[in-house]
Amino acid sequence: MAEGRAKEPILPPLLFRNRIFVVSASVSFIVGVAMFGAITYMPVYLQVVKGISPSEAGMALTPMMGGVLITSIASGQIISRTGRYRIFPILGTAIMTLGLWLLSMLDVHTDTWIASAFTLVLGLGLGMVMQVLVLAVQNAVDYRDLGTATSGATLFRSIGGSIGVSIFGAIFAAGLASELAGHLPAGEPLPTATDAASIAALPPGMRSVYLESFVAALHPVFVAATAVGLVAFALTWLLQEIELRESTRAENIGESFAMPHQATSLEELEVIIARVTRHEHRWEAIERIAASLKLDLRPDEMWMFLHLARRDGSMPATELTADADASEEEVARLIENLASRNMTSRETDGSLNLTEEGRATFEHMAAKYRARLQEIVERWSPEDHPEVRTMLTAFSRQLLAQMPRVSTS
Repeated sequence: MAEGRAKEPILPPLLFRNRIFVVSASVSFIVGVAMFGAITYMPVYLQVVKGISPSEAGMALTPMMGGVLITSIASGQIISRTGRYRIFPILGTAIMTLGLWLLSMLDVHTDTWIASAFTLVLGLGLGMVMQVLVLAVQNAVDYRDLGTATSGATLFRSIGGSIGVSIFGAIFAAGLASELAGHLPAGEPLPTATDAASIAALPPGMRSVYLESFVAALHPVFVAATAVGLVAFALTWLLQEIELRESTRAENIGESFAMPHQATSLEELEVIIARVTRHEHRWEAIERIAASLKLDLRPDEMWMFLHLARRDGSMPATELTADADASEEEVARLIENLASRNMTSRETDGSLNLTEEGRATFEHMAAKYRARLQEIVERWSPEDHPEVRTMLTAFSRQLLAQMPRVSTS
């Protein structure tokens, strides 16, 4: 696997010729600026201006995370059904920008619940942008760039967050010093209090001036973030839409907050397949495969057959009884039914084995499942990459063998 990583350059130049990647990376960068800026300064505002505890300030951001959760799930469900995604970054950046503008209106007298409501609007916008950009990038690049492009999309968001916090910090610090100097008599030293407790301990008159100056210094931070959000909104109109294949339709809220990670294209493809197969009803797929092979097996018989295949075709009968969570009589009946179809046999030591016909049947089922998985990743031309073909074969066998237990009654 280490060799695979060595072969994949960090952000190869060809990626920057891909319009979807460039637009998505740019919007991700700006989203990072807005999101981390809000997360950094909202708790500070709540602690300093509203006088609430750090834990309460953190809880006040819950509406923002709730908004992300709601729209991430909703947009993911819609994208899964339609395969269309372009509208969501456009709407998301518009709502995100509205939320940032609302935050710029905060003052000393704003109620805490109103501030939390403003963060909810911001979260509703963010939830429609972050995961969709990753999906768009994965759908737009070739297999050789899949791992790099996926990590790159999140990397730019992290870079944006780092730069945004630094820039906003400079704007805020300069603004606070200027506001304090303008409100205090000439020659009077500026307050050196920096934490909420020290600020609360200031004399009433000084504290009032400090809070007014604090809010005034915070205003240009969110105004600048709003302007950045407008740039993101404009960029999303440049995002091209390629209808999503089934492999990239499954919603995955984890991508919304994923950190950049080093992963090969093969590893990313494994994650995509696992995500898609997790969302489908595995038994329905198995039943279709069995029907195509004209296997007349009930679900409990199918489970036992696949469970035996999972153990490489050999298993003590006592273990099979325990795994099936059924009586010895029920297990014996299932074994007899499989044996009557020449799919299993019992050895002299009492262990069960798949017959040659049983092994061949399992291989046919695995081949059918592999064909299904190959359709899922067809977008990345698996037939052109030996390592992908090998992975699909192993994955199909693994998915078949790890079927959930069903009742044997």
